[in-house]
Amino acid sequence: MKELNYKQWMVEGAQYQKAGCSYNKDKFTPVIAYNVLSMSLESYCMAIMDKHNYLPENHTFYDLVDGLERVISLDIELKGRILELAQYQEICSVAAFKIASPDDMVISEFREVISIVAALAEKECAA
Repeated sequence: MKELNYKQWMVEGAQYQKAGCSYNKDKFTPVIAYNVLSMSLESYCMAIMDKHNYLPENHTFYDLVDGLERVISLDIELKGRILELAQYQEICSVAAFKIASPDDMVISEFREVISIVAALAEKECAA
């Protein structure tokens, strides 16, 4: 089993971001694009937390946001945008398993959020 560190998380975040941002209706459904972008979000968040020697309680969007807030100053608007995206799928939650169908507008919003989180991760992991 490979050992992950913040550098590897960054690589994986970028790979998932590239795949999720190349989404078109011929290749992926919005649900698949959402899941790929979720993996990018998770990877970038894990890179930041790993750089600060912290692990989240779980891997829900709520846990990732909570973990980020423990190690960096997270912009309140970005936090809200991430948590708004959480309403579509909660597949890592031990309390409530939920899947809803995101549409193209949600995927567009998610792409924008990922670009912000990617830039944040680049900044935090370069330090």
